[in-house]
Amino acid sequence: TFKITPENMVYANFAMGNKPGVINADPRFPPELCCADEEESWNYEIGTKNRFFDGRLMANLALYYIDWKNQQITAAYTFPTGGTQSYIRNAGGSEVKGAELELEAAVSDNFTAGFTYALTDAKFTELLDAEALQLFGDPSLAGKKLFGVPEQPASVYGKAGFAVGADKRGFLRGDVSYTDRKYDHIYNLAHTGEQVLTNLSAGIESDRWALTLFINNVFDDHTPSS
Repeated sequence: TFKITPENMVYANFAMGNKPGVINADPRFPPELCCADEEESWNYEIGTKNRFFDGRLMANLALYYIDWKNQQITAAYTFPTGGTQSYIRNAGGSEVKGAELELEAAVSDNFTAGFTYALTDAKFTELLDAEALQLFGDPSLAGKKLFGVPEQPASVYGKAGFAVGADKRGFLRGDVSYTDRKYDHIYNLAHTGEQVLTNLSAGIESDRWALTLFINNVFDDHTPSS
């Protein structure tokens, strides 16, 4: 990390992580499905954290890259005698590239607003699959999105405060969050859809107590989270 000023800093981070291998214990599995190898990732991140205008504006930005080897994924095996069982296997390679932005501003003495946005490009770079050959005519799933990872999550909020009598404070707050589609599996044929949640809250607080009323999911969005 390096502080440019007391309110502005830049940083770089590098890390390596691993996850132990897995034994697929069902004795009915053929020998080639007995085990999944250890996975590992190399993680690189650079970013900056800042406060401007006497601390009234916070602005943080991060850029990152993850090189993921032997990612463990779940597959299903159909036994010749009937029935199926899930097991863990490895993808040859995956990568994640992304950016994250966070802003928060004290617009006035009584109003604060915030915004977050992330862009994530998470995909397989090496993965061969027999079922992919049947589905697409090509056993390679390189370029397919990683399952369960939204490409673009974002949120925005506003909070207004006001005096209530001589010794109490009240507030009104609204939050809207957006989550991009998440694919359910390596084939990218089904996804959750896009989710937009709106939450509202209001409250009064003193030095000794607080009362808050809230409504979550105001517009009744039924998009599944996973």
